[in-house]
Amino acid sequence: MAFAPYTIYSPRLPQLKPGHFLKIGDKFYQIVGVRRNRQRHSIAGAQTDYRLETATLAVFETLHGLMSKNRVVHLQYVALETAVVTSTLYWGTPPLFSKDVGLTITTVQAGLSNPMELDRWSYDSSMHIRLSQSAGQVYNVEAVEYEVAQYAAEPDKYLHILPSGYGIFVEK
Repeated sequence: MAFAPYTIYSPRLPQLKPGHFLKIGDKFYQIVGVRRNRQRHSIAGAQTDYRLETATLAVFETLHGLMSKNRVVHLQYVALETAVVTSTLYWGTPPLFSKDVGLTITTVQAGLSNPMELDRWSYDSSMHIRLSQSAGQVYNVEAVEYEVAQYAAEPDKYLHILPSGYGIFVEK
């Protein structure tokens, strides 16, 4: 197996480092640790409302944040392995890739060499991906896990993570 380094497919996705600040709700947090990871999850059979959360399988804990563990997760990309199988992804209840329409994806739109951008932030287990698929599929998710510590003051620059999973940069 050849080594394949991380590729930044979209430079607009933030690459935060220790020392950067996040705002979640009305509190500020400083990033103290960063862990990039790729996860491979095989979901068997056709599914209509499969949730990638710990209530489904404990292994999905890495796909969402949890403030009680000082963990914020940025889901960056998803790639599919099994050709012909169609998948529709959701974030909460809305479709992930369109405001109103559940767009199906296959390896054509999100193959291993051309992953699809997710760009969703999670700080709570309720902020997770749901999916429907026509048959068994293998999902490869690239994520960044941030370890955070509460910060008492309001910083001049920070990323405000909204309950919708979007991140907005704020600079005073």
